[in-house]
Amino acid sequence: MRNYFEELVLFVIMVEIFVIIFLLSQLIGIRDFNISGKLTKGMLFATDYSYIDNINESEIPSNCPNLFIQLNDSILFYILKPNYTVVSDGCAVKLKEFRISINSDNFRDREYTIEKSNDTIRIIALGDSFTFGWGVDLNDTWPKQLENLLNKRCQKKKFEVLNMGVPGYNTPMEIEFFKLKGIKYNPDIIILAYVGNDIVNETLRPILLSKFREEYASKLISNTDKLSQKKFDLEIHLMVEKKLAELAYYNNSGFNMVAKALDELNEISKEKNISIIILSFADPSQTEFLKNISFNFGWKFLWIIPYLESYPLEKMILHPADPHPTPFTYNIVAENLCQLIIKDFCD
Repeated sequence: MRNYFEELVLFVIMVEIFVIIFLLSQLIGIRDFNISGKLTKGMLFATDYSYIDNINESEIPSNCPNLFIQLNDSILFYILKPNYTVVSDGCAVKLKEFRISINSDNFRDREYTIEKSNDTIRIIALGDSFTFGWGVDLNDTWPKQLENLLNKRCQKKKFEVLNMGVPGYNTPMEIEFFKLKGIKYNPDIIILAYVGNDIVNETLRPILLSKFREEYASKLISNTDKLSQKKFDLEIHLMVEKKLAELAYYNNSGFNMVAKALDELNEISKEKNISIIILSFADPSQTEFLKNISFNFGWKFLWIIPYLESYPLEKMILHPADPHPTPFTYNIVAENLCQLIIKDFCD
């Protein structure tokens, strides 16, 4: 039997694929999610479950990497392995190969000095796999595309955008990681990317994974058959996501958790004179919640979904069974963020 932490880290990428669809379909009341067609305001990047049901062995990835190391911390209980490089072809389904390199300070980017020059505007990007850039190379992620756009369009300044996204993190974990690793870089701006699963309590995930795996172990036909194992793992994780979503919405506990974390970020930003931008990939109800908090704190806010609605979904996702954003989608994100930042920081 796998221990709690092994169970978490082996599947955290795969799990994120299913979170948003569950939060929306189970709790907001949207039932008809079709992978074809265009985005609607109530939907983000939905997984095609019919495709997963019919997945064949040739589509099982050969290298789903374990990117994490464990920490003895009640909030931040894992981080990325330092000085680690791997070429992956996905976790939920086989993707085009992409390279992941983690630097010595546990984030997916090049090495940075702590000091920065007077003409440098330093930005830290916080988030989960949508910021990390699961399924794409580093330069195709929205933080690095943003860095490229800013330096092309504002040659009076030098811009650095540090990609501190970590797959599976929620908002409290992202802010805790910033306190641990990011604050010493003295950023001028923090961009916090919010995805629909940020309201779930990640500390409960390893407990639920172990519980459901033990309860439903008899359903696994063969421990040696890759396809049976894959489908069993998917089913277990879907059950966990449903339970986490239910708990997040019970008595608004998830919203309260996020609000508390953002309040702490506000205190840090005031003390360190850091500008904050909230980037929302979430549904309308969570986005309105975030927008109100941003307004109260005087932060900039960007809901990216309306800028994506006119494009076919197949152009925006990596695969029907792994609907993480493509480089094309990240370019739209970077373009809109660039316009927000240029106004205030290119003078």
